[in-house]
This record gives sequence, structure tokens and C-alpha cells, in this order.
Amino acid sequence: MVINGYGNDNMLQSPSLLRTDVATLVNLAKQDNYDGFNIDFESLNNPDEVGLDTFVADLAAGLHQEGKKLIVSVGPRTSDANNYHVYNYRSLGASADYIDLMLYDAHDNGGSAGPVAPLSWTANITRYAESTIPHQKILVGLAGYGYNWASTGSTEISDIAALALANRYGSTWVGGIVQEPTVSYQVNGVRHIVWFEDSASEAYKVRWVGQAGLGGVALWDLGGENPGVWPMLQQDL
Repeated sequence: MVINGYGNDNMLQSPSLLRTDVATLVNLAKQDNYDGFNIDFESLNNPDEVGLDTFVADLAAGLHQEGKKLIVSVGPRTSDANNYHVYNYRSLGASADYIDLMLYDAHDNGGSAGPVAPLSWTANITRYAESTIPHQKILVGLAGYGYNWASTGSTEISDIAALALANRYGSTWVGGIVQEPTVSYQVNGVRHIVWFEDSASEAYKVRWVGQAGLGGVALWDLGGENPGVWPMLQQDL
């Protein structure tokens, strides 16, 4: 369940709407025999924190009564003081079965070109999560996509499309604190810069699961991911 900018505040700030939505989801899980839900609320405001905490706690309780599970996707945080206050790792981690750390978009198509999920950045987020959430509940979120930046406009690009560009124009592996591939090419006089996650860069994050006893991984999104991610997961998880 992904909600991005569709009146989240109305539901989270209305106790009656919140109760109705919780009951609807629990009934849906029972009716269609779902294993549970993955809740991904985005474009929230920090004042929505209490409502989100309440929604997740109530939904988790309702699902658990039916033997169902709840995963909550959260934005990246590295401390109690920084951005995404609305995602209270401690309270959400106490209620949900798993917390999916969305370890991507250090750079996106709304800003300057750069790595999507540099290793140092994702490591800082994971360390903070480990200090606030039970380790077995933490899922390492992997990006199955990248971005193509150009002066004429920047767009999201699937890993499959990025790999095709890498095969055509060549790629450069940026190591050190980044550990991610990039592609630079020119078409019709327009310079393009592509950053994306491949199975090699994702493997660095996957190793944390075993090293720190984390709960597993999550991948966004299915369909455009690098085909190499599946054998890598079988080997490294």
C-alpha cells in the first residue's frame, strides 16, 4: 500500500477516518487471505508523526490478531535530529513486524547528478536504525532503478535500461565511500550522466543483513531490476 500526496494528512489527523481505514485493511487481509501489508506513506509532514504512529500501532494490532504481518517503509534518517521526523523509528519499530529502510535517493531527478545510494550514506542510515529498531525487524531497502540527468531534463531510469546504456557507452565504477556505477555519454550534443544500483553495489548492502543479524532485504521496484540481483541475493543472503 503506497500513498504519496493523496490526502494523507486528512486520514492521519482524523481519529474516525483512521479507525475506519484500519478496520478496512484488516478486513481486506482476512477476506483475500493476504499475508499482511507493506505500508508506504510518503510526502508526509512532520506534524503527522503522532497520527502515523497511531495508525501503524492500531493496524499492527489488528493484523496480529488475525495472524497477519505489517511492514512499514520509512524515509532515511541518520539521527534523532535530522529530516523525516515523521518517521519515528523507535515507535514504528516497536509496532510493526518489519521496518523497510528506503536506502535510496541520496540524489534524484529533482536535483544535481550523483549516486543514488552511496555506501557511506546508506551505512549511516542503517547504523541509526540499528540503534533504534530491533535488528531482526530491519529490512535493507535496495533500489532497482537509477536516474538519468541531462540539461534537457532528468528522469528516473530502470536498472535494465541503465545496464543497456552501460553496455553501449561503458561505465565507471566509483569506489571508496560510494561503491556504485555511473555512465556518462552524449547524444545530439546533450551530455547525460547516469547513476544506478547494480548487483555489485547492492551486494555491499546485502552483506549487512548477515553481519548485523538484520531481518532481510526489500527491493523497489519489481520489473525493472537488474537480473543479476536474484543470483546475488541467493548467494549473499
